[in-house]
Amino acid sequence: MKYACQYAIVRFMPFVETGEFANVGIVLMCPEIGYFNFQLLNRVRRITAFFDQLEARIYREAKNDLRDELNRVKALITQPAANMERMGRFLFQELIRPREVMLRFDAPRVVLADDPERKLEQLFNFYVERDFVTPEYIEQRLETRLRGILTHACLREKYQEIKIEYGAFHARFPFAHRDDTYDH
Repeated sequence: MKYACQYAIVRFMPFVETGEFANVGIVLMCPEIGYFNFQLLNRVRRITAFFDQLEARIYREAKNDLRDELNRVKALITQPAANMERMGRFLFQELIRPREVMLRFDAPRVVLADDPERKLEQLFNFYVERDFVTPEYIEQRLETRLRGILTHACLREKYQEIKIEYGAFHARFPFAHRDDTYDH
């Protein structure tokens, strides 16, 4: 059975002036079954590499404070009680409402999940760990961008994809310019 779950991305934004942020966690709630949980980024290297003027302890302290608050919300939402579904929705909306703090929440989103715990992990891996960024993904993005540049410059027809096969060797060249006037 699939359950409608609400989730929000946790964003670390230490400098409100610039609007720069890093995705550092996910909170997910399924009020129908009284589920609430979260996952936060523990590594600080990524944060300090991006916000290089920031001391690592600032992120750690903010994360620990948020973790404590999320654990309090989790204890409230997951306890059995009458009208907990309605109360859970209220607590979730109150939790993610906009505030001027370093760790804030993106707009809430909805996803269907048969296993909310597994969905939480998948969302964390996608939005925080960026598990979709593979060499193939990067190559595809580069190809798409280059195709757009060639089209805009009216050069697309001069470059064609070619594939070369020589025994066990296979190569694909997405933008090959062939000059048929030159042969080896």
